[in-house]
Amino acid sequence: MEPINDSKQLDQILLQAHNISQPILIDWMTARCRKCIHLKPKLEKLAAEYDTKIKFYSVDVNKKMPTIQLVIEQVREIIQKFI
Repeated sequence: MEPINDSKQLDQILLQAHNISQPILIDWMTARCRKCIHLKPKLEKLAAEYDTKIKFYSVDVNKKMPTIQLVIEQVREIIQKFI
């Protein structure tokens, strides 16, 4: 899982994924969260399993957290593409 360190990097990742129609998974986590700590190795295993099909990223929300603003219709459109 590749870390996302700032909003500029996030924007680039989102644009690239959109341009090549590649699904991505972003884990919004914090190093102090027990559930996040427990989930991370499982997501890393999935990332290795689906290495060529889906890109996995992580964002530590205790660092500078990028802000994403989406409206419900945009979310619905994204979901409809993959179901």
